[in-house]
Amino acid sequence: MKSSLVYLLRVSAALFLLGVAAGTASAETARSMLDGDVFAAEASHVELVFNASGEVVQVRVEGCESCVKSSYLPARDLSISRQGKAIDMRGTSGLIGNPATLVIGVGSELVEQVDFWVPRGDGGDQ
Repeated sequence: MKSSLVYLLRVSAALFLLGVAAGTASAETARSMLDGDVFAAEASHVELVFNASGEVVQVRVEGCESCVKSSYLPARDLSISRQGKAIDMRGTSGLIGNPATLVIGVGSELVEQVDFWVPRGDGGDQ
């Protein structure tokens, strides 16, 4: 009886520690901007360059004071949004050349996210 109780306590402790470790990993991912793993940059002109398969292969920027380059490679899981709402790559054609906020990996210098702004009066509130 005593050994089964000890066994249950050990299993419970192990499960608890696994849960804590999983929660810590999720928290680290969610706070990566605070940790300095990525930074946000605002550009007045952003152009996405697509290959023949419709994949983004380059992100070109102009008017970006905090950018160290005029073009960046995209991360594999690049996300594109319009005013914070995710959009499909096919929905970007009317946004090319608009200003946007870029999220760029500090070490990798890969663009992880592009959030296009829509100037007032251009249907941005729809």
